[in-house]
Amino acid sequence: MVALVSVVGFAASVPAHYARALRYSGRNLHAPEAMKVGLERLGIPFEAYVFYWTAVLVLLAVVFFLVGAVIFWRRSDDPAALFEILALLAAGKNNAEIAGTLFLSLKTVRNYVSNIFAKLRVTDRAQAIVRARGAGLGRDDGGT
Repeated sequence: MVALVSVVGFAASVPAHYARALRYSGRNLHAPEAMKVGLERLGIPFEAYVFYWTAVLVLLAVVFFLVGAVIFWRRSDDPAALFEILALLAAGKNNAEIAGTLFLSLKTVRNYVSNIFAKLRVTDRAQAIVRARGAGLGRDDGGT
């Protein structure tokens, strides 16, 4: 929620920042007169430069928001993540190996495993592995 409010606030402030940059370009530290002259020599209008950097900032804000949203909204009841971890459990991986394989923290893996136990209505890892292998996950031929 905080990330969404931050992005909305940033997006709402972009027009004001753009107008201010154009209005105070002569006095702005980020756009000294020498910079304006250099841009003009290259054939780049200062307005285009300001628009370009505003667009870059908006794009970066969107990217950061999306990355944050993916991280935040990946919950321990995500069916794809539960299936992935159950398959690794059935393959005989321990929590540390699963965490390393999926680039998750050990605590996150423990949360997922607990959620899997609850959904399968089992009380321990061995029962979960038996249920997963019975459903065709992991190895059921002696480990080969």
